[in-house]
Amino acid sequence: PEALAALREVMSGQESGTQSASGAENFGLSQFWYTDACADELARAVREAVGDSARIAVLSCPSVHRALLRRTPSDASVLFEFD
Repeated sequence: PEALAALREVMSGQESGTQSASGAENFGLSQFWYTDACADELARAVREAVGDSARIAVLSCPSVHRALLRRTPSDASVLFEFD
């Protein structure tokens, strides 16, 4: 819900000729479009690639971080997010 509200705010700013301080963004590349199934598959692939005992740094991808947390202990994945 928060991501959709943020998207609507930015889109309305673009339509009215105003933009956020961050400028234009390609929302087709934004991670919040990941479905649960896609995030779960990414988490499965990452965990398979690094093994069960590795710690994982997730950069600006909270949906995959949440999927990793569903599969592994809470200290196995660390989210680094910047907005």
